[in-house]
Amino acid sequence: MLPSATAVPVVRLTTDTFCGLDCRPRPLDGACAALQNLTGADYPVLSARPGRGLVTTLAHPGGLLAKDALCWVDAPCFYVNGYAVDLGLTQGTKQLVSMGAYAVIFPDKKYLNTKDLTDYGSLEARVTTDGTVAVTLCSRDGAALQYAAGAEAPASPAEGDLWLDTAAPVLYRFTSSGWSEEADVHVKLEYASIGIHFSAGDGVTVSGAGNLDGLRVLTDAGDDFLLLPGVTAESSLTDPVTIARDVPDLDFVTECGNRLWGCRYGLSGGETVNEILCCKLGDFKNWNAFAGLSTDSWRASRGADGPFTGAAAFQGSPIFFRETCLERVYPSSDGAHQILVTQCAGVQQGCGASLAVAGGLLCYKSPDGVSAYDGAAPVRISDRLGPCRFTEAVGGALGEDYYLSVQDGGSRRLLVYNTMRGDWFEQDDPGLTAMALCSWELYGLTASGDVLALTGTEGEGEEPVQWSFETGDLGLDIPEHKHISRLRLRCCLGGVMTVSAQYDSDGVWRPLGSVESLGLRSMTLPVLPRRCDHLRLRLEGSGTFQLFSLSRILEKGSDEP
Repeated sequence: MLPSATAVPVVRLTTDTFCGLDCRPRPLDGACAALQNLTGADYPVLSARPGRGLVTTLAHPGGLLAKDALCWVDAPCFYVNGYAVDLGLTQGTKQLVSMGAYAVIFPDKKYLNTKDLTDYGSLEARVTTDGTVAVTLCSRDGAALQYAAGAEAPASPAEGDLWLDTAAPVLYRFTSSGWSEEADVHVKLEYASIGIHFSAGDGVTVSGAGNLDGLRVLTDAGDDFLLLPGVTAESSLTDPVTIARDVPDLDFVTECGNRLWGCRYGLSGGETVNEILCCKLGDFKNWNAFAGLSTDSWRASRGADGPFTGAAAFQGSPIFFRETCLERVYPSSDGAHQILVTQCAGVQQGCGASLAVAGGLLCYKSPDGVSAYDGAAPVRISDRLGPCRFTEAVGGALGEDYYLSVQDGGSRRLLVYNTMRGDWFEQDDPGLTAMALCSWELYGLTASGDVLALTGTEGEGEEPVQWSFETGDLGLDIPEHKHISRLRLRCCLGGVMTVSAQYDSDGVWRPLGSVESLGLRSMTLPVLPRRCDHLRLRLEGSGTFQLFSLSRILEKGSDEP
């Protein structure tokens, strides 16, 4: 005659695929509202990141560069696989660009052959004379020309005679048709050590030499002479003559197609500039070689407003960013390079170092989040992170993973994005200022000078990694009140783990239990019943960790509190 008791409805919820960080109000199933030092490298398993390795510590860190071996700047030296070469580098952050076997360092404008450590020096060269410079009119091969000089042409010239009109000055040759201007005339300047820092083909600026002043491309150079195109009436120069091979001050530099490409915006030498430019083909020392050849240096003035914020080479093109657009250069074999402007979210100011290619995408920090460019148009990839008010971003790539170190308020965060799955993970950030990929290891340089192997394949090992993650609000899809009766984890643990719960967003984390090291197995944690509308779980621990599945058994209650 007694009424039958109704069984309490039981719901089993199992998560066996973990998809990283999701800071939105309702995260995806298997995503975490917060996590630290976990990785998706074993996807769909959630794992603790490997320990990092300390490779070395620098006194004056300036940057990292990946060649056949890892290179770095520790002012005043440049290091190649631990071998130091004193280049006289100043302290501060450098732009390091690889071109063939060479490493080129800006803004110091120095270079080093990483295959021959005796081949190094400055991109620029400058010589100023303090004595008499001998001047000779020559042919292209350097042979001196015989000519008559004067303001009036010779009265009875013979076929082939040369006349230098000193009033112009112009060199003429007499033929049966009369006097015609000699086209290929050169001037040889001779002075002790005048050409010791120059080579044939260098684009130089001449000053103090009268009508020879200006940009010239050297035809030949030796220790004690220079041969350059031009005509002069002078046979010697007694005032100081300066020969300079200059490299412009560049905001950002990248290598593409055996050239260095750069950009600059603002005041330069007292003039306002807004241009994209490149060096001579295969010659990073020459940015002013204009001889009418397809291999010449090149530059183009731009009309877009605002400073450049970053530069990268992608899909065979150099790309220059502003905050509101990108300008992609399409190189041409005949030197007629073209620029295409795309209005889009560009690189955020101060985040030029965030550019990196991962999984075939060019990723970077943009003003409205984190963006990825596939060659058509950039797409925002940071929606799962919520508002991205990050600054001072630094990027790197390891296979399909894009590493992004950012300043978020008063702390730094290291975020890792998988370009294939679209998952975000977070690690503790040691204060990275540069990253470089070398031999399938991603290296990071910290502000304090530590060079770290971020996946731990090299260097002194790290202490057991502290990790944690927090689920989103669970139970939002179940309208009744409920409580956890059991929590079952399928995991492999090599340390200590604690489990806590928070009910109805009250801000109080209540411990549910803890577990010490165990192999791959399932474990059940008994918990005290607690009715709630929704709840969160937090797991935290240290050491190795792999989570294969997380099951919650919930017992439903009534609709009333």
